[in-house]
Order: sequence, then C-alpha cells, then structure tokens
Amino acid sequence: MTVSAANPPFNEYTAAPGATVFPYTFKIIKSDDMTVLVNGVAKVIGTDYSLSGVGANNGGNITFLAPMVGGENVVARMNLAFDRQTDYQQNGDFRSPTVNSDFDRLWLALQQMAQSQKASIKLPFTTTADQSITQSAAQRANTILAFDAAGNLTISTTDAENVALAQEAAAAAVAAAASINPADLVHKTGNETIGGTKTFSLSPQIPNVAAGNSSQNAANTAFVSAALAALDALVVHLAGAETIAGTKTFSTPPIAKNLDRAWVNFNGTGAITIRDSYNVTTVGDTGVGLYTVNFTSTVNASGAMKITFIPDATILAGGSPRTCRGFSQGSTAIVIESGAEAAGAGTRIDFPTICLAVT
Repeated sequence: MTVSAANPPFNEYTAAPGATVFPYTFKIIKSDDMTVLVNGVAKVIGTDYSLSGVGANNGGNITFLAPMVGGENVVARMNLAFDRQTDYQQNGDFRSPTVNSDFDRLWLALQQMAQSQKASIKLPFTTTADQSITQSAAQRANTILAFDAAGNLTISTTDAENVALAQEAAAAAVAAAASINPADLVHKTGNETIGGTKTFSLSPQIPNVAAGNSSQNAANTAFVSAALAALDALVVHLAGAETIAGTKTFSTPPIAKNLDRAWVNFNGTGAITIRDSYNVTTVGDTGVGLYTVNFTSTVNASGAMKITFIPDATILAGGSPRTCRGFSQGSTAIVIESGAEAAGAGTRIDFPTICLAVT
C-alpha cells in the first residue's frame, strides 16, 4: 500500500439542502483517525454518521443519518493520534499488511503535521533567532502578538479589546461610507451645484480669483479689493473735488448746501443775535443802522452781494423808502448800512431781520 501526497488530509463542503453523503479523499487506517465537523461542532460516528472506505488509499464516504438543512459547513479532517499501536514479537510473524499499515501511519502522521504547519503562521525557513514567547499566561493576558524592532516575535502591551473596538469602528465607518450615494458628495474636481445652507466650523479657504471673474468663482480678498478699486473710480465721494459727467436724473430734487461763499441771518435790533450762518464768525454793532459781518475764511472781495431785510411797521412811517445796502466790502468783512434813504445819506435805522449772502 502507498500514501499519495496528492490527497490533502482534509475535505470541506457547503451542504446542499437534503444532502447526507460527503466523500473524503484521504487514507485512514482506523475510523477514529478522522474527525467530522459540522459548523465547527464535532460529530460522533454511529450516532451522527457512518463511515465507509476505512483503509482505502483514496478514502470513502461519510453518510449522515439526518439530512442537512442546507448551507452547513462540513469538514472531514485527519486526526491521527501520535502513538505506536503495533508491537512486533521476536520470531513472530512479519506480515506485509501489518508492516505496510505501520509505515503508512507514519507518513499519514507526517501529512497531518504538514497540513497543520501550512495552516499556522510561519517565519522564513532561514530564520535563526529564537521566536519563543517567554511571558507567562498572566503577562500575556489581554495582549496581542507583535514583532519588535528586530522583527522577532513578542507581545504588545496594546489592549486587545481596544484593538477589537478600533477594528469594529473602522468596519462601521466602511459600512457607513458604502451606504452614501456618491451623487450626494462634493468632489474635489468638476462642476457641481450645492443646495441648502452649509455651516463651516472654520472659514473656508478660497484660492486666488482674478478680478472680474465673479460669475463663476467665489470672491476672495484680492477680488473684493480689485472690485472696490474699480467701483471707487465710478462713484461720487463725500469729500474732495470731482467732475461729474453726463446727465443725472434724481427721483427727488437734490439739496445743494453752502453754494454761497458766506451767508448770515441776524436780528439787527438791540443785542445783535445770529439766527443761522455759514462762514460767518460774528456780526458787530458798529452804530445805528451799521453792522460789520466778519467771515470765518476769506471771500472774494469783488463777489456779488445780496442783502434782504424785514423792517418793523414803524420804519416805513412817513412814507420815506428805506433799504439795506453794503456800505463797504472786503475779503474778511462787510459793513452793512440799513434804513438810510440813500447810501451814506439820511437817517439809519436798525432792522429786526437782515439777511446777507455773498457769492
């Protein structure tokens, strides 16, 4: 009898509904040289299944007494006990079937060991350093296998439970990411429309945008500065001399302020009182019917001057016409004469309301 290296010492199946027979393709010497597992649970020969092909080079069949539901994991694996069960007697029989079975058992055990080695974590065949784990069971508790800086086997002080929790969290994140519709994501490249209000914990950074590109790009500081500079050249400012060109239509008439170089409205009777003024500091009482209007800043000494007045009713008594006129004019002050019939002639009179405008 021979032992073929082509037959691995195990078979694995996923059961079909109602299945009862599962072949095994490796040689066993006795029925208890094999373990049968269903979903990882060992089954008992005679109670759960029967066996054929014991001693055959190519194995036989495992027949379950109850049919499978379907989907079960069925494993048949060699499970030789590492012992010697035959004792040859001096001058006894040396029969070939007995000797062949003994030698077959040795090679079957080696195949079993080789399969166990394949299923284990191994280092390269050329590894010379001892890879023993020397820590006690208490020291190894709740730790994980690792490799040190030299690549030798050791244990890690990292809590295995924390590693498991991290792995679970990572798996949950992957599952959550898999449930996201790619159409709902904002991508790094390409044109996309973002709907709704988005609140950022920090201000988003916007790349440099050339001025005048506001139709497609968000405005950054450079863009806003350039836009304001362009706008600044197009607007009328509150201060400074500027030329306005073209026809401007106002919805309501504009209010022109301080078009005169100076003006004042004052009470010329009794103590002189200025009601309102522009570019006028004081009005002095030079004499009856004479007032000196002093300017804050100089005016054109030859500028046009307009004076109006409101006399008392008694001023016009007797029918003589009365008026106000400029008596003398300069760039810092103007002297007003009131009440005389002619310039410098007749009797001057103090008027209660006198208005002066210099343009």
